[in-house]
Amino acid sequence: MMRRTGVGAGFALVICGCVSQHAMPMRYDLDGIQAPPRIVPRLDATIALAPIQAPSWLRSTALVYRLDYTPPDNPRAYTLSEWTAPPGELLTLRLRERIAAANDGFTLTTLPEDANGYRLDIVLENFTQIFSSPDHSRCVVTLAATVLGHEDRIVAQRTFRSETPAPSANAVGAVEGLGAAADSDFDQILAWLRGTLPVREASAITGAGSPAQ
Repeated sequence: MMRRTGVGAGFALVICGCVSQHAMPMRYDLDGIQAPPRIVPRLDATIALAPIQAPSWLRSTALVYRLDYTPPDNPRAYTLSEWTAPPGELLTLRLRERIAAANDGFTLTTLPEDANGYRLDIVLENFTQIFSSPDHSRCVVTLAATVLGHEDRIVAQRTFRSETPAPSANAVGAVEGLGAAADSDFDQILAWLRGTLPVREASAITGAGSPAQ
């Protein structure tokens, strides 16, 4: 589900006549997640998705895992695998894309002061591969979402948590499992938004649909 944007081969670096080998990490993003089919009812609102916030341990490009079967179970990072950007940034771009595809209104990065719309604030609470044994792991993505309306009035608030088995007990499995869990959270968030914000019913949609704005 993910795209790898780096190579794992070493390269030679010559400094003052000295040659040394350095391993380049594999780098992954979320572009490989497939867009869902068109669904109704569709959102019909001005929605601004603020950049997704995250705790300090998730603000780097590290691909994080934990070992439940051996203490301490502190977050660890793969040495030769990482994200192309911090997870919060990757998730922000992907979720904004998903909302825009399901919204007949405007989907923005920020909400102008005079705009009649909503702001979606999200905190990434967990984005981790968790090993129950050396050969088995699961991927957990937790997103806490708040919809704010006029004068930052809270309209709705909910936490979404998805857990997906990793297809393999390594970094590649982490990338695919975390992508699947994030996609599941996105599906839930979109369903929640359709039950919270203005929508257009199927009978009100006359053509193939408005392009994302």
